[in-house]
Amino acid sequence: MADGTNIDMVIDESAFEKASGDLSDLAQRVDRLRNEVEELLNGLRTGFDTPAGKAFLDSCEERLLIPLTEQKEAIAHITAALEASRGSYKKVFSEYQSFTDMVRSFGEDMK
Repeated sequence: MADGTNIDMVIDESAFEKASGDLSDLAQRVDRLRNEVEELLNGLRTGFDTPAGKAFLDSCEERLLIPLTEQKEAIAHITAALEASRGSYKKVFSEYQSFTDMVRSFGEDMK
């Protein structure tokens, strides 16, 4: 019967770092896309200087720029949460390792 001290818990910090980096890259790409769309819309403004053109551009801003901004903010929030959880998990697993080391030491002392 297992005594429970041979269970290893590990945290793959590199996976956290990769995910954080990937999300950061994604946020930058979304930001660049948003800026490109905004530049394109600004370029169209001079040729669309009519009530219908204004309505079209307003609709583009509402349906393109606002969701891209919100997406970037959501990605930033997820990245921050991931970074915070990485620190929290690191502490938990470090304390778990200390605990299992203590239990193993205690078991060896009892022999």
